Parts: sequence; structure tokens; C-alpha cells
Amino acid sequence: MIEQFYEWFEGKFTNKIQAFSYPSRYAYIVVEHRKINNHGLFYGEQAYFNQTKKPYRQFILQIFESRDKILVRNYDVPDKTKYTGFQNLNSLSAESLTYKKGCDTIFTWRADANQFLGEIEEGCGCLVKWGDKDTYLQNVAALGDGWYNVEDKGFDLITNEQVWGSKHGQFQFKKENGGLAQR
Repeated sequence: MIEQFYEWFEGKFTNKIQAFSYPSRYAYIVVEHRKINNHGLFYGEQAYFNQTKKPYRQFILQIFESRDKILVRNYDVPDKTKYTGFQNLNSLSAESLTYKKGCDTIFTWRADANQFLGEIEEGCGCLVKWGDKDTYLQNVAALGDGWYNVEDKGFDLITNEQVWGSKHGQFQFKKENGGLAQR
């Protein structure tokens, strides 16, 4: 199960079709995940299609199987400029990373739909700074052969009102060949 997840997860994804179909609702985004080592460690970047050299999000994920589920653990990227464009990835190791408590995404295999379905762990523990405001993240995701759908939303800690993220449903990413660093 884990090898299937790795194969489907690794690569470059864009929501070009969705963004061109609904330009007022969805920005054109490029997301890429690259496996760093054989211990399920991945480095990723997320950027607007015309600013791939300036990603607005960089992340490190450790992916492993636990009790028939796929657990995706999130880590902060130390010194982001050092790794922008998928450079120096061989210097990253789990020991040098800071774990983002409360931000794990847990995927389950759905054989009937031939996909993995994921949600962030229960509670409001994944804190994300949005400007000067502290928010908590809620996300859902689905991963299949050649596609990856994600919906991230940030909510105010006090009012629970949505502050950022999609108001129109999941971003629908299709897998492409090549990578951000090759642009």
C-alpha cells in the first residue's frame, strides 16, 4: 500500500484545467513532491504557475504506513532559501527538522474508488500564521492514479470563521511530467 501511495504522490501536479475553466474561482497552481530518501521523506513546493522560482509554500513530509493507514507528518523547512528550486535536498534529514504537531494528515485506502482519502488529524491543533492572525488548518485530500485533489482552509482561532483557503471546493490537480526546477 505504501509503495502505491509513494508512486502516486511523487511528481509535479497542476490544476491548469480547473483554473482555465473557472479563473475567477481558482488560481493556477503548481505543486511538486520529490522523494528525498528511502525513509518516506519528501520535499515539496507550491507556487503560482508563473512564479515557480518563488514558491509561496515549501514543506517537508514524512510518509509511512501505520495500522492500515498512511500517515503524512509535516515538518517546517529550515532555511527555505537553501532548498528553493529543489536544491541541496541531500542535506535534509528527519533529525534536523521541526515537527509540526497537530498537522498530520491521515489517509485511508478506498479500494471501491481506487484512491486514498485523507483528512488532517482531529482537533484544531495545526496552527498557521496568516498575516498577523493565528489560524488553524482544516484539510481534506484525495489521491489517485494521476491526480491529487486538496482543499485547505484556515479558520480564526476565536470566531471559527474561515479566514483563508478555498471557498469553492477542492483544487483538482493532474499529474504532469517534468518538475518545477526544470522550468
